Amino acid sequence: MVMAAVSPVTTIEELLALPEDGQRHELLDGVHVVTPSPAYRHQDLVGNLLVLLRAALLPHPTLRTLTSPADIVLGPRTLVQPDLFVVRIDPEHPPVAWADAGLPLLAIEILSPSTAARDRGAKRRIYQAAGVAEYWIVDPDARLIERWTPGEARPEIITDRLVWEPEAGVRVEVGVEGVFGDRAGLRPAREEGRGKREAGKGEGEGESRPVLSSRGSSATEGSLQVRCGPEGIPRALRALGLTAGGGAPYPLSDARSITKRYFTSLLSIRS
Repeated sequence: MVMAAVSPVTTIEELLALPEDGQRHELLDGVHVVTPSPAYRHQDLVGNLLVLLRAALLPHPTLRTLTSPADIVLGPRTLVQPDLFVVRIDPEHPPVAWADAGLPLLAIEILSPSTAARDRGAKRRIYQAAGVAEYWIVDPDARLIERWTPGEARPEIITDRLVWEPEAGVRVEVGVEGVFGDRAGLRPAREEGRGKREAGKGEGEGESRPVLSSRGSSATEGSLQVRCGPEGIPRALRALGLTAGGGAPYPLSDARSITKRYFTSLLSIRS
């Protein structure tokens, strides 16, 4: 049987006219890229990040975290579908079409073997050139996040806690351990002052609220400390695995060993 010739897709109009096939179609500077359905681990991390970011941005209804499928147009021949992204909206009049959503403030891609080169190469250059303020690459194998900003030739490597300030008055802290589903990973920075005050209370002051902190200057350098009052650690925190009980610290990943292991591969990134 003779098969009809398939015309190459080189425009956004041609891309949007394709029939639905369950795969992710993108146009990267005129190059048609097709990505099959992601694996379970990939989607699990997407879910973790979605929960963390939506919780953090709950007090800021103008900032909305979304996931693909989405048709984000970044140029006349570029349409991308980030795994996650944050856009600024008018809560009273939310976007009807993707074209109304505007340029993302943040784009996030979860690495997989089939997309790693593209996410670190072509897509990274596209996000930077388009002016996306921050681009995070989540590396499940290295258990780290690469933070890219426009104009930078090398990323910032985050292995413990990532601080994101998308606009004045908005500051979010995301724990990398939480992203990978190991520990609760998020604390809005506005809680920092209260957290310090609570951490300073003695066991006899009746404070039962758990306080999370990560301080390199403490006696347990590089660990996550959990302190609580006389009522002990709530069952919910035990279920999350934050501590085995009694406020014992849980060691975080060794940032130096991770960075050393993956620094060589990062040197091959072309700006």
